[in-house]
Amino acid sequence: MSRKQFTAEQKLKYIKILIEKDLEMAMITFVEDFWEERYKENYLKYKNKRNPFKYAKMLITDWYNLYNLDMELLKSKTGIAPKKGKSGRKRKISINDLNEYERQFYQDVLEEILEEHGITNSDIIEKVKKRKDEKNIKNCRMKILAEIFDINRTSIYSNYLKKQKKDSKEKYIKQEIIDWILAEAEKSGLVIGRDKLYYKYIRSTKKYVSSYVFRINYEKS
Repeated sequence: MSRKQFTAEQKLKYIKILIEKDLEMAMITFVEDFWEERYKENYLKYKNKRNPFKYAKMLITDWYNLYNLDMELLKSKTGIAPKKGKSGRKRKISINDLNEYERQFYQDVLEEILEEHGITNSDIIEKVKKRKDEKNIKNCRMKILAEIFDINRTSIYSNYLKKQKKDSKEKYIKQEIIDWILAEAEKSGLVIGRDKLYYKYIRSTKKYVSSYVFRINYEKS
């Protein structure tokens, strides 16, 4: 299933669902439109095939980023802007575009501004903690961030690790999913496999859950 096969209109359809509703509904709609009949059978047969919902999430989030970046990139089948006639939004320069010396200059200027305005390490730590609670930081290298901000890493990072260690499978247990699985098992006489139940649950309830969460509830039931 190549990303080149999708038209700009199709991409905008799922972006609109993402904006007006949420990512989960966009993913479910995508799978029902493109995967259900042509690809589900192969996915169930060959376990090394990509998960359709993960693939949907990857495509839709990529399209949404291109949509915010440059409409010409979204229209392109490859996600690469054409060499001529490029139009649309101009990409905003980020810190990732700076070289080593430019990043150092950027950091020096920020440090001077912080010092001039009397912003202390304690203020920065509180701000980082607040952002940590609001945003997903799984992909953030807290050690690097702590060095950049010149703050104690343990004040923000160790607390996060302790919180992660306390998490367990119990938080993924959903009684409504268990009840649904038990009801379907009773109807079928316990002959429907977990994979088929997983897809049936998503189709019938219009609620997306990961295969991992569904497996936990399946085993719990």
